[in-house]
This record gives sequence, C-alpha cells and structure tokens, in this order.
Amino acid sequence: GLSNMGNTCYLNSTLQALSNTVALRRYYDEGHYKADISTSPDSMGGRLADGFANLLRSLWGGSYTVVSPGKLRELINEKWQQFAGYQQHDAQELLMFFLDGLHEDVNRKSGDKVGGAAKAVTEASEEGQVTSAAGSNGEMGDGGDGGDGSKIMDIFQFQVRSKITFNEIEEEPSLKYEPMVYLSLPVASAGSDLGSLDAGAQRVHLMDCLHHFSSHEELNQDDWAYCERTRRCERSSKKLDIWSAPECLIIHLKRFAVDSTSGGTEKIDTFVDFPLDLDLDPFVVGPKATTRRTLYRLYAVVNHSGSLSFGHYTAYCKVGEEPNRQWYFFNDATVSAARESDVVSREAYLLFYERV
Repeated sequence: GLSNMGNTCYLNSTLQALSNTVALRRYYDEGHYKADISTSPDSMGGRLADGFANLLRSLWGGSYTVVSPGKLRELINEKWQQFAGYQQHDAQELLMFFLDGLHEDVNRKSGDKVGGAAKAVTEASEEGQVTSAAGSNGEMGDGGDGGDGSKIMDIFQFQVRSKITFNEIEEEPSLKYEPMVYLSLPVASAGSDLGSLDAGAQRVHLMDCLHHFSSHEELNQDDWAYCERTRRCERSSKKLDIWSAPECLIIHLKRFAVDSTSGGTEKIDTFVDFPLDLDLDPFVVGPKATTRRTLYRLYAVVNHSGSLSFGHYTAYCKVGEEPNRQWYFFNDATVSAARESDVVSREAYLLFYERV
C-alpha cells in the first residue's frame, strides 16, 4: 500500500494503476528508461523518471507492506505547484500531468517543446499522415512516427480524428488527427439523451458512452467552422472517431460537470456498466494496418466515492504478470484481495485496459 500524506488518495490510486500497467512497470523496473533520459528543458533531467522507478522498486521489492510516495510527491509538487499543499485534487488531472512529465523525461527528441502547454492541432490527410504536432484534453506529443516520442507514448498514445462538415454547403470536410493518451467519455445522468438509460436505476453502459462520443454533434453558432469558399463561418457539425488503438487504453468517465443552473461543478453518479473484456473494433475507423488488435482486458480502475468536496479515491488493480492475475483493492495503505464482481461499481472514474 501507499501511505496517505494528507488528502493524497488521488495520487496513491493513480500511482497504483500505473504501477500495475505491466509494460510501464517493466520499462522502469528493469532500468530500460535510463538509456532514454532526455536533456530537454521541459524534462526534469531524469529525476521524475528515477523517482517513479524507485517507488516501483519499493512497491515490488517485497521488503515493505506500506511505502511512502513522499520523494516522488516532492518532485510532482516541484514541477506542478498546483498539487502542493493538502487539498484534494482530481486523479484524472494528476494522471494527465504525470504522464506528460514521465514522457518529457524520456522524450526521444530532446530539444523540442511537446506535451503540456503550447501545441498546435495536428492536421493530416485522410490516410492519417500527421503533418504537425498537437492538442489539448488528453493529447500529448506528436502523432507521427518520426522524431518526437517516448516509451510512454508507445504504450498509451492513440489518435482521434475530428471531422467537421458544413451542413448547407458542398465543401470537403475538414479533418484533424489529434494524439491522445486517454479517452474522455461523457457520462449521462438519468433522463438525458445518452443511449438507452434505465432512468430508475440511473444506469448506462460504456458502449452507450462510446457511441455518444462518436455521434454527430451540431455545433453552436459560436463554434461554427470557417469556410474557405464563402470566407465566413458557416453552420457545421463535428464528429469524433477513434483513428488508432493504443497498447494500453485509459478511459476517463467525465463525472464532474458544470451545472447549467448554478454554474458550480457537480458530480454525476450514474452507474456506468463497463465490460471486463472490451472490443474497440466497431469504434476504430483508421486503416487496419495502423490500428493493430482492438481487443482489450481491464486491469485497473480508479474509483471516486463521495462528493466533489468530500470525496475519496481508491483503486482496483490486477497484480502480477499473468493474464489471469488476481484483483486487489487499494485504499491508501490498506491492500486486500478483491473479487472480480467488485470491480464494476458506481464509483468507477478511470478505467485502464490492456491489449490482449
């Protein structure tokens, strides 16, 4: 287990999920990362990579039952001051920054600015030839094969294609390809228009969330796309599709939404029923040569219980190396064996799937 250092359950749960990502753990635990340490000004010169590797060795060395993530937390606080102090934070936000930091520390292209802040949207041809670097909202680094990249991207990165069409004008659709490291999916509350909801049980299936993600969205006038032919913004629609499939797929269930009435953030408690085995094939539209296998098996879940103000994070993870490895429940310093039937719950927030 990992000791809670004052509202650090969001960090502990995220670290347990990453620790049980087999490909990631092997890369750090076996020291392969040392050959990839970057000298980029955006990196920490390998200090974050070393800190994570040291924590993994403590967790998996067999000498301790409880490990303190204190040294790694100091590095996180140094790089991202918003996580300093003892407030509760969003596990998904921490995951996004932490993966970006790990990527920067082993970035193969040492001189360039990638990840984090300044990125242009990736543009590409229909064949998916990426021509520039990218994004926001789960995006990291370059979607292309050349130059920039890291083992982190090799494991988690995939591409989403954004297709903008004009509703009333005969014009070629605009296509953009954005590299992502996690997939943010909308979660409906009962009575909304997302899929076939059982309003009484407030229950929706992950497939409904995936279909909603890939559905046509008519854009508000403020978001209409610029048309080269008419030289003005025209009524337009947007459709997102998964273009390529990663080795490990992280799904973020968007449980925190802005209340349109109060303007405050509220938690959506809808039960999302997700499969232990996921076939992404119906949702991947890129050429089969680039998508590889699309069958996935769940290996970790980060849960959020309680409210936005008074919440608690825990994790379920499969522990070990084998495909049929045992599930465990991680609640800060306490670790206990779990049943497979426990894993799918109303509290699920981040889902981690590995390709099989």
